[in-house]
Amino acid sequence: MPHVIVKLYPGRSEDQKMRLAEAITQNVMEIAQSEEKSVSVAFEEVEPADWPEKVYRPDILENEARLYKKPGYNPFEGGDPRSLREAYQQRLSAQYEEWKPEIDRLKAKAEKAAADAKVEYSKLIEDLQARQKTARAKMEELRQASGGAWEEVKMGIEGAWKEMEKALKAAVSKFK
Repeated sequence: MPHVIVKLYPGRSEDQKMRLAEAITQNVMEIAQSEEKSVSVAFEEVEPADWPEKVYRPDILENEARLYKKPGYNPFEGGDPRSLREAYQQRLSAQYEEWKPEIDRLKAKAEKAAADAKVEYSKLIEDLQARQKTARAKMEELRQASGGAWEEVKMGIEGAWKEMEKALKAAVSKFK
């Protein structure tokens, strides 16, 4: 049951994707001796600014032992590290901005809740706002970090982001 996921930059036409999927399917059938009905092919488009953190680091750097074809580039070496840093900061900023309306929706639900639920919801919202404030401070710390300290600060911010996203998902599920 081979399933192939192709990650690439946006911009390929549907025809190009269909032709690539067909070529991959034919090769899998021939080389892996699979039946066509057992082969599936998916495409995941990833913006260039997101590629280093969403694809290169997790799928390539952290999984080198599983790679059968390694790329001939490394977005973390050479090039302009400021552009990678700026792209990373922009992605974090966009995620941060997405939290605001979500928290506002939770506040609106909390205000409509019964008195006993309102207290619990208020505590959840206060926790989210505190985590959001911490995330904002980490973003500022990242913005001001020097070249060498940037990677270290980045690791810390990723932890804060994961905690915030986890807390937000938990709060949203409680409000349902």
